[in-house]
Amino acid sequence: FPYTTLFRSEEVITPYLTFREVSKKDTIDVFKSYPINPIKIETKSDKITISGLKDREVQKKINDKLSILDNSKNEYGNFNCSTTFNFSNVLSISCSDDKSLNINLVTGDEIELEDIFNKDTDIYSALLKSNYSQLCQWHGCGLDAEQNSEYENDIENIIADNLRKIKNKEYSLALYDTGVQIKYKNSDDLNFDYTSVNYYDFIDDITILDRFLDNSIYEEKVSSYCEVNNCEYKIKENQDDYYMGYEYLNDKAYMYYLVSNYTKYDAGFDRKFQEEKLDINRIGKLLIDEIIEKENLGAKGNQYTYYAIRVNIFSYSKDKYHVCYTITKKEFEKNEFIKYRLEFTDAKYISRNNISKVNMLLDKNYKIDYLDDNPKSMYHNFENKLYNYILNDVKTNEDSPFSSYLECYEESCEESIDFHNLIDEASYVIDKENNRMFMYYIDDSLGVTALEVRAFIPLDVFIDKNDVANSNDSMSTIE
Repeated sequence: FPYTTLFRSEEVITPYLTFREVSKKDTIDVFKSYPINPIKIETKSDKITISGLKDREVQKKINDKLSILDNSKNEYGNFNCSTTFNFSNVLSISCSDDKSLNINLVTGDEIELEDIFNKDTDIYSALLKSNYSQLCQWHGCGLDAEQNSEYENDIENIIADNLRKIKNKEYSLALYDTGVQIKYKNSDDLNFDYTSVNYYDFIDDITILDRFLDNSIYEEKVSSYCEVNNCEYKIKENQDDYYMGYEYLNDKAYMYYLVSNYTKYDAGFDRKFQEEKLDINRIGKLLIDEIIEKENLGAKGNQYTYYAIRVNIFSYSKDKYHVCYTITKKEFEKNEFIKYRLEFTDAKYISRNNISKVNMLLDKNYKIDYLDDNPKSMYHNFENKLYNYILNDVKTNEDSPFSSYLECYEESCEESIDFHNLIDEASYVIDKENNRMFMYYIDDSLGVTALEVRAFIPLDVFIDKNDVANSNDSMSTIE
């Protein structure tokens, strides 16, 4: 990218911006835990206030600044503003009307762009690189000089305009735990009205997480910590439907876990049992601790490892839950691991595999029993019978639980779908009490739950009528 630029206006601007000098600080560390600010954030009469600082003058100074933000609710009942950064003594609140505030809780001063970087950082080059990288994602600058020359000229003008706005303070900042967003005022094109500065691109220059550290400013003791890329989650509460978290198992292994509560959506069970509130936080922690121990996830390996644990809880009977879990394990070199931790999905891993697909039963006293049902060995010609059942269900049932396995838009195209892979990879639970089998399949090959099949199948499907007749004849002979 040339450093000489074309400008929309006739104004000649200094190509290299000037910034206030900052002191040298430690840079971002994905292996380090950072303190979550023990403050209380409230909205009263559409205005945001904080409490919890020892210094009342600083607290008043901050609340005076926050008073300019309008935190009223929109037509959908959602607040206009949200907290995007609330750790390391930094508070960032961003609003949908493009207003935002980033405050140093130690002094009450607003945080400026240079506070994010280190003393010797070439901030101008960082802004130039971030602008260019983001804008070129649209059309791939430089891939075809003849076709892209006009677009690249436009990009030079857009970047020049963005730099002019930074020089003239015509922008706002919104801090996040993986990057900072620079929102430009009075932008002509909504596609280019902001620039994202990703921490990974400047990991040796970002200091915002360490610049203002001082745990002595609060009335309460700092008790909660977070790692980069999970701090935004940890400042929010878990919901009744899920228990979610991120944490290091050791200095080379990191895990993400999600325990989902599906019990209230399961049909066909005792209503009283369904209406009982499931303590998802207590059960979630119990299950994650059990899985870590059973699978020995805390053992240190040679490579940097990222585990994704997904646990689903279903109703099973009047007094038990059915639990399924899967674990995806990815191994990385150190630099690629850091990239992946900072949400770069293109990070290259050394290996990837699913550790297990396991079923459990959990009773109301939180006792765990493992299920090891293998219907393939229990029922004669199991695969063919199940295959035929699935095909018939897809053809005759509009809401077939198997229709999500492969998308099918043409008439009779279900006949060309091969469900053998589904049958082979699914897990099963035999429920003899209710004369049915639970079939469960999850495909998380993309790192997220891309596909899920859950079905209850009558056990009669797998029992031959001849076998039943022969059994009845035998009983008659005995009599």
